[in-house]
Amino acid sequence: MRFKDTLSYGMGGLSMNFCDMVFLQWLYVRYAPHDQPHLVPPALIGLFILLGRITEAVYGPFVGHWSDGFRSSSGRRLPFIRRGLPCLAAAIFLMWMPPIPHAHWLNALYLFVMIEVYLICYDSVVTPYLSLMPELTSDFRQRVNLTTMQAVFIMLGTLLFAGVGFVVHWGGWRVLGVVVAGLTVLFMLPVAVRLRERNAGATPAGDRLGFIEGLRLTLGNRAFLYVVLSTSCYWYGLDSVMKLLPLWTTGYLGRGEDTVSLLMVPFLVMNVAFFFVVNVLAKRHGKYAVMMLTFGATTLSFAMFGVTGLLPLGSPFVQTVFVIAFAGMAIAGFMVLPFAVLSDVIDYDEKLTGRRREAIYFGFQGSFQKLSLGISSLLFGVLAYGPDGAVSVQGLRSVALLAAGISVIGIVIFIGYPLREREGTVVSIRETIRP
Repeated sequence: MRFKDTLSYGMGGLSMNFCDMVFLQWLYVRYAPHDQPHLVPPALIGLFILLGRITEAVYGPFVGHWSDGFRSSSGRRLPFIRRGLPCLAAAIFLMWMPPIPHAHWLNALYLFVMIEVYLICYDSVVTPYLSLMPELTSDFRQRVNLTTMQAVFIMLGTLLFAGVGFVVHWGGWRVLGVVVAGLTVLFMLPVAVRLRERNAGATPAGDRLGFIEGLRLTLGNRAFLYVVLSTSCYWYGLDSVMKLLPLWTTGYLGRGEDTVSLLMVPFLVMNVAFFFVVNVLAKRHGKYAVMMLTFGATTLSFAMFGVTGLLPLGSPFVQTVFVIAFAGMAIAGFMVLPFAVLSDVIDYDEKLTGRRREAIYFGFQGSFQKLSLGISSLLFGVLAYGPDGAVSVQGLRSVALLAAGISVIGIVIFIGYPLREREGTVVSIRETIRP
């Protein structure tokens, strides 16, 4: 692979990650701030996000199947990215602009519609984007390099995300909308404009599968089920903790929104240091072993957040900084490995079926994960706020501990993942034990 192609693909990781992190962490702050009257009740926000995730769960496999079977002179994936990107940018900007500056049913209706539109536009761009990756190279070491490049830009997006608190504090929500929409377009443009699909216009091998048959074959892939169920548990935990941090900072630590940005610094430092470590470890010991290690460390970081401030080891602020730094180290593995693991699953599916169906796999993975995120949002709205509508510190602790418990379930599920790397190819455990 040429470096400039790897770089162009990796840049899309910032767009994919940055806008969704802002959505995950700051939507509650915008519509249900801890120190101002709520524009929309927190439980209703959680319900809207859950309904949006259900819509996304249905739409994700559909757009994936559509992309797999789509043919044009520019390929299967790029037309979706090019047409969906302007719509995604508009949805990102408008999401932060409720029509009424106080509690009103129109705000609730507006938020519901914008969540639905944003999530549909997001999937229309991101599912085809992710589906490009397995087609760029079949070499497992290059795939880890490719996902590492993607992780570099995800990290850069996280660095920019760390400054969102400053943007909100000094510029307000309109400026936030402009910044997030602009950066999303800017970093996805190299994917949409520079990259070319190698098999653009090619006729697929075999008869085109129907949507239902495609879903049946996808769900019949045992390795895929282990991956998607375990990572969905992880995303539940991460979403919960990401939502928790701004309210923890303002409601428990008594700091301003700009302090949220400062607290992201130790996260970023550890994240940058360790995702290169993850790259080396995955090449040396295999993705399965490093994924298990990542699951364990991430689960521990979620649990630590549940007891932060209760231990006689410095102030609550110091303990928060330590936990965030440890979480940055742990989460580094999930910035590098899951998409490479899923690409292995897709390769093995092609080996078994003779068909190449990247997008429906990425779409269906999104379905499971988005349902998990929706449930997380709903439970967060119920647990994090007290009966009087104020932020509950005990409720925030409950959110973190529940996140750790769900992540433990993910560990147990991933133990059964059956694929390993051997001599440059992916094989099942049964094949690895043959003489």
